[in-house]
Amino acid sequence: MKNLRLLFAASILTLTACAVTSTHGVVPFGNHYMIGSLGGMFDYSGSVEELRLMKQAQQFCANRGKGVVLLASKDRDAGWDKYSSAELQFACK
Repeated sequence: MKNLRLLFAASILTLTACAVTSTHGVVPFGNHYMIGSLGGMFDYSGSVEELRLMKQAQQFCANRGKGVVLLASKDRDAGWDKYSSAELQFACK
């Protein structure tokens, strides 16, 4: 019974870890910035990932007293062999 509880707990932790979106933060890119995201196990839409990143970019620029200017973006929906993902390039002006 104790082993069953441990197995159940490990399974829940594994599924929870897979469901978390992975974002690596804002990275300087010349005079601009770049941010990317990889969706979790249950994230299917690349455009939803893109919106999450846009909110982070807005907050990043707002912390500097500026607004965000989107320069380029791309996203990819999840498929049977890949997770959803998105990438933004932006400037703060």
